Amino acid sequence: VLVDINIWPQKGFEIAKMILDANPTVKIIGMSVNDQHNYATQMLKLGAKGYLTKTSTLEEINLGIIEVFNGNLYICKEIQRNMPGDK
Repeated sequence: VLVDINIWPQKGFEIAKMILDANPTVKIIGMSVNDQHNYATQMLKLGAKGYLTKTSTLEEINLGIIEVFNGNLYICKEIQRNMPGDK
């Protein structure tokens, strides 16, 4: 499930938590225009398996979906560049 972080009236974080509380096997990928690593970190702590930005290329979005579908974690390159200790 692709979950937009900034949807209204509920935030994507709340929606992800509700989905995963009901069915922990659902694979969720957070998605936002925000490229700050803390959004990705928060989604992963909730149980999401990936994070993409809306500026990710179509190829990377495809790759992220495939990786998560196959049971892997995926964080887009844009977020990876912003993560502490990865510079």
